[in-house]
Amino acid sequence: MKFDADIVIAGAGPSGLMVGCETALGGVSTVVLEKRDGPALTRAGTLAPRVMEIFASRGIIDTFMARAFELHPDPRTPEGIWAGLSSIHYGPLETDYPYILMFPQIETERLLTERFRALGGEIRLRSEVTGFEQDEGGVTARVRVAGSEEEQTIRAAWLVGCDGARSFVRKRLGIGLVGSTFSERWLILDLAKTFN
Repeated sequence: MKFDADIVIAGAGPSGLMVGCETALGGVSTVVLEKRDGPALTRAGTLAPRVMEIFASRGIIDTFMARAFELHPDPRTPEGIWAGLSSIHYGPLETDYPYILMFPQIETERLLTERFRALGGEIRLRSEVTGFEQDEGGVTARVRVAGSEEEQTIRAAWLVGCDGARSFVRKRLGIGLVGSTFSERWLILDLAKTFN
């Protein structure tokens, strides 16, 4: 069976890009499909200790740290909130990263995109998965490319759904989203300081 890629990933957020980096690192041909035309404005503004440990295990933490210190005088904070929970103190953790790192999602996506492409991965922006069929040999995904009237198809051994909380792939497979809706609203801003 001829494949366009071994693995197709729906979604180029941090999760999809990290999965793509892992598969490309293993020598697997990987295509990431993303309906947006580039990185999202920030939906998350920090990296947790476990994320930094994973980045360290892949030899990329120094890149993230260097960029974090370009953005903030000291981006590390020993306490923070996560998922609306009360403040968590990270100091007692047995880790090289007993803090959260102030780091906007748009930067995480940018750096992971650079790594994924350096590993030979392909990203197709403005390409939304609109359907898929699985058979004994693999999966065929239908893709709508923005600005095009016709759907395209891409054939792969595997399709990975990393397309967010409203995931088309997850819903199509009948996998429920565990959790509840927050009663609070949060506002995260991407700001840049300019000098005259």
